[in-house]
Amino acid sequence: MFCANCGKSCVSNAKYCHNCGSKVSESNAKEVSTPKENGESSGGDAKVTETTSRRMSFAQFRAYKEEDRAKHFTKKNGKRFKLDIKGKASSKVLTCKIQIGIMTNKDGGLRVKRGNSATLPLSVAANISYDDLLTKAAEKHHRFNKDLIKNEEKKFYCLLYADKTKAESLPGSDEPFTLQRYKEEIGKPYSKIVLYLCRWAEYYSARLNELYSSGNENSDADESVEKQVENKDSSQTPVHAEGLQEEPLESHIEIEETGGEASTSTDAMYASWLLDDTTEYTCVSSGSETEEKIFEEPAAAVENKKKSLYQILQDLSTVINQDNICKFNISRNHIWEGSVRALTRKSFSPQNKVSVKFCDDIGRPEGAIDQGGPKREFFTLVLEWIVNSQIFCGTEKNKFLSCNATCHLNDHYFYAGQIIAMSLVHGGPAIRCFSPGLYHSLVHGVRSASVDISDVYDPDLRNYLLALINCQSVPDAQTCLTQPSFQTVLDLAGTLKQVKSLDDIQMIANETARWFLLGRVCSSLERLKDGLNVLGVLGAVFENPDIFRPAFCYVPQPLTVDLLSSLFTNTTRSELGSNAHAKESLILSFWNDYLQDVEEHTVDVSFRDIMFFSTGCKDVPPLGLDMSLAFLHKPEGNGLLSKFPKANTCSCKLSLPTVHTTYDEFKDAITFALLNTKGFDEP
Repeated sequence: MFCANCGKSCVSNAKYCHNCGSKVSESNAKEVSTPKENGESSGGDAKVTETTSRRMSFAQFRAYKEEDRAKHFTKKNGKRFKLDIKGKASSKVLTCKIQIGIMTNKDGGLRVKRGNSATLPLSVAANISYDDLLTKAAEKHHRFNKDLIKNEEKKFYCLLYADKTKAESLPGSDEPFTLQRYKEEIGKPYSKIVLYLCRWAEYYSARLNELYSSGNENSDADESVEKQVENKDSSQTPVHAEGLQEEPLESHIEIEETGGEASTSTDAMYASWLLDDTTEYTCVSSGSETEEKIFEEPAAAVENKKKSLYQILQDLSTVINQDNICKFNISRNHIWEGSVRALTRKSFSPQNKVSVKFCDDIGRPEGAIDQGGPKREFFTLVLEWIVNSQIFCGTEKNKFLSCNATCHLNDHYFYAGQIIAMSLVHGGPAIRCFSPGLYHSLVHGVRSASVDISDVYDPDLRNYLLALINCQSVPDAQTCLTQPSFQTVLDLAGTLKQVKSLDDIQMIANETARWFLLGRVCSSLERLKDGLNVLGVLGAVFENPDIFRPAFCYVPQPLTVDLLSSLFTNTTRSELGSNAHAKESLILSFWNDYLQDVEEHTVDVSFRDIMFFSTGCKDVPPLGLDMSLAFLHKPEGNGLLSKFPKANTCSCKLSLPTVHTTYDEFKDAITFALLNTKGFDEP
């Protein structure tokens, strides 16, 4: 309440103003009556004055506000959004929220990862496809679970249903997956739908373990499959053929229904999965009496582990596209930097044919057209760089992965895995430096791997662990454990504990060594496996661990005179009875004596130097080599015969000089050429 005379606020229900002393009720009554007497106010103002003189009800106030609002707001022309019940603009695309979990390979099978952030909600469109959902799921988990999902690219992962089957199509049908159709099929709300993200390598490894184990339990599976096949028409017999109509293997597998339950052979399920998208089968009509049975070739695929390393790599190399080229511009002094540039190029694909061009120190290209020689030399040099780099630790023949922050930051472990896999499939050498413990971790996991304390490459920690296990009593061990310089290491390894017996001492030492060599480099190992996954190498290693062991671990394979001589499968000779033929016989005797001197270490040249000069490889690659010998009879540009040997590493041809008449001259010239020549050259 305010005084109409002075405008000051008054106490509620006061009769007089405490400021000017005028009568409040009279002043307010005078203010209300004045407009009516003078006739100065309109109908609206009169109503406002009338309502302010007394307390309004809610209905009166609402009517007043609606009338006042109508004076200031008018309807605008234009398109208006249709609002839903909550007043929000409706959209044609429905957005929903589902759950995305993680499956990992554990103890030979796929297991759902448990944890606070292992299952994350994901908001997507209801009509999203499998590929788009996989991309969003990988990106979401990469942000929250970088220790498990280390790469946000979808090509490394797949989406699985709860029954561990791929979610590329709706369950039990060939209809492509869409979230909306999947929701309609299972009859659950979107919030109850859970899909699982899994790495391809772990998925295939778990599937192989399951199928091999189930195949062993059902010894009569082959007979049941053959009976089903014999009842089929001969026109449905799959064989390898070109130019014929292709038909998927699943169409040849019949399922017999008995009492409403379907019974199928475990081998049939395995064969259909193993050959899916990888092996082409065709159907032909055959009137012959001996019809080829359906699972004779799948049975051979199951026995793939009996194949040699050469055969397996030959099968993997069939995916190489000879029409497309992947170029590597390499400087020998900076070979790793050039390799990473090529691997990160947008047009790079490991399935394309590799073409390497070396540049000299000035930066000029050497002018070689890569027909195999520069490629083998490149893989030889880059693998040597990887073995001696900070990516690995340990001795040259017993390497473990390092835990290097710079290599993690630059993703060098992934690139190293790609180079190792590409070298095997493209005809290069094998790395042959893994320790047995590292290779076991690669194939079977870190938990089941074992190491020896002598493998610890840090000398201080190795000596400490050896001193610990040599303790003869518990008090001596407790004294050894109290050394401050090693308590931190034991604490990080999780092995710092109270010693109660001599068995505890051995356990602490072994577990600390295993953590130092394998446990702390799990992230490095996963990135290496991601790189090895290119071209199907990692999957082949999982299927054939014993066959691939000599390609990854060091196995003594010394080059001898007999082995090197057997590699030279062809020798180009002149016509029998000619002077050139007689000279070539003399040079061949010099060459055989030189190889004998190399084996007896009387010269500074090794067989690996001869291999590298002739082929670009220092060891025999898993895919083998066909070497040949030739002789230099034609004069050079100066009109004289060459004193030194020449090599064409593309065709693996070594050309020996024919100008020498004594063995000492021949030996000095060959030794000088092998020790002072590097790079690609043609005779």
